[in-house]
Amino acid sequence: MKKILIALIALTFATSLCFADGSGQAAKSTSELKTFVGKIVSLEYADPTKGVDKNNMKVLGPDGNPVSFTVPLTVTLLDAATRITTLNTFKVGDTVKVERVKDEVRSVQKTR
Repeated sequence: MKKILIALIALTFATSLCFADGSGQAAKSTSELKTFVGKIVSLEYADPTKGVDKNNMKVLGPDGNPVSFTVPLTVTLLDAATRITTLNTFKVGDTVKVERVKDEVRSVQKTR
């Protein structure tokens, strides 16, 4: 009986260490998440025939400074109703919310 109790205590301790380590990583990744809201002032779609290999979006922030974002094909694009959409539904003048971690864009969503 003592051996089973010791084994359960050891297992509980080892499990708590695993969960404690994983939650620290999740907190770190969300603290690096940055949100930028502004109006689109220019869109440039990838077109290999013209030498453009990436989608680019320039957004005018609330302070009046334009910020450029490279929008990879793997980024989640959402319309104002939070439905998945494509980049060609975004137009110059649309207000968007861009979420990024460090310099990598994670999602772009139209706002109302």
